[in-house]
Amino acid sequence: MDIFAEIEMPTGAATALSQAVPQSVGKPDPVREKFYDMRGLAGNNPGTWNDAKLFYRQGRYMENFCDDFAATKDFAMYSPCYQRLGYDQLRTYFTWRTKVRQREFAPAPLPCVFLHIYELLSNIGASDPAHGLAQIMDLWRAYGKTFSVLDDYLPAWLRDYHIYYTLPGSFLEFVETFDLWHHYRELFMFEPNQPDALLCWNHLADYDIAKSRFYNDGNQQLMEDCFSRVLDALRQMCAARRLILPDLLSYKSSEFRWLAFRRAPFYHWYRQPDKRVDMPNGETYTYTANKWMQEMRTPYNFRKNLAGYIVKRMESQLRELVGYKSKISANETALFKATYRFESMGLACDDIINEVDAGVLEFYQDLTRVVVNVDHQNISRIRELAQEVQEKLIVEDEPPTPEEMPLIMQSQPPAIGDIWAALKSALNPTEIEALRLVTSGDGDIKSFAISHGIMPEVLVDSINETAFDIIGDGILDDEMAVYDEYKDNIKEVTEE
Repeated sequence: MDIFAEIEMPTGAATALSQAVPQSVGKPDPVREKFYDMRGLAGNNPGTWNDAKLFYRQGRYMENFCDDFAATKDFAMYSPCYQRLGYDQLRTYFTWRTKVRQREFAPAPLPCVFLHIYELLSNIGASDPAHGLAQIMDLWRAYGKTFSVLDDYLPAWLRDYHIYYTLPGSFLEFVETFDLWHHYRELFMFEPNQPDALLCWNHLADYDIAKSRFYNDGNQQLMEDCFSRVLDALRQMCAARRLILPDLLSYKSSEFRWLAFRRAPFYHWYRQPDKRVDMPNGETYTYTANKWMQEMRTPYNFRKNLAGYIVKRMESQLRELVGYKSKISANETALFKATYRFESMGLACDDIINEVDAGVLEFYQDLTRVVVNVDHQNISRIRELAQEVQEKLIVEDEPPTPEEMPLIMQSQPPAIGDIWAALKSALNPTEIEALRLVTSGDGDIKSFAISHGIMPEVLVDSINETAFDIIGDGILDDEMAVYDEYKDNIKEVTEE
């Protein structure tokens, strides 16, 4: 069979065909060629490629590409990637990215913002991890209000970013710098000196302080400061048993493989020395032999109840100490649910109760303590001046004249009965009632003072100072009891 053949065409058909084919081809589009080359990285069978790996290779290929597309193609896409974008969409994205790198944050479709964040998670377009982090934060500040969905993704990715990469500062310093506490409440709820500790625990607890009348009655800062002291007490209790505070609410589970930046097309590209990262909530991340492992904490089923109990117990004790008009009580059922776990850790329910109460009392005592600063240099100088004045005033004693005797008699100290009457007049009703309880045996000053929102030491010092001014001596000893020689007199003072 002859492989060559002649084809006969009607007259004029060849001329018409030659006119239908363009005689010249326009200049090639270098941008379109660049996109073709990028897509070509997928190979002949894109299904054999891991999407994250392909994204990383294409991102590196287009890392330094700039564009100045005049038009703008608005589009919507979930989990955008280069391979799925059309010509106009790609040009829209790279033109916008060019402006962003010049710190011109123009309006953009949401897929553009996410696509650029994906790049920065892999440090595509960043000189180092710190530079990449700064660019991510710029994007969040610029587009966070327009696209609130960024709040659902970036907090977790930023935490992973600090685990995966080595950065100059710690994650805690990063959160403090950008005031991101509200995004990491459970992560930092155990951190010492956390300024938002109460709200962090309240976020987890089954008791909501936002509905508390005491909290909303101008006592927010008071409760926040008090709760920090309670956590310190619980932290010391745990340390004494070789535990950490997170052990009260969760336990460590076994290790498993950790994948960074979930829900983002991320390919593990960064090879670095072995390291270990400990997060504030007790989780541990280790990188060994080019593999990441995670040791997570599994929460107990009673953790919400226990967190709520600790918060409410603190509030109930604080209300009582400050003499708030209404009282509340914390249900101890939450503690009973944790009894088995506590016993395995060498703890008892009473340990939790005692530490919470002790933390509140210690906080209140510090809050109401009167601090007097003494300048010893001034005291020495005052003594010197007093000595000089005393020496100048000393004169030889001379017997009084008959005319001076009546005046001397009038200046004699008052009778004993008058002294105690004067003391009674100088004491306020609260101080008199406190002395009555002590001498009658109906109570003690310490309990009486706390019930009236006064530090016992302050009340005793006030009574003794007044007594010293009137009778020249204190009337209460170190045990807050009346001296034996004054008991009868004090009974008369405190009689109705």
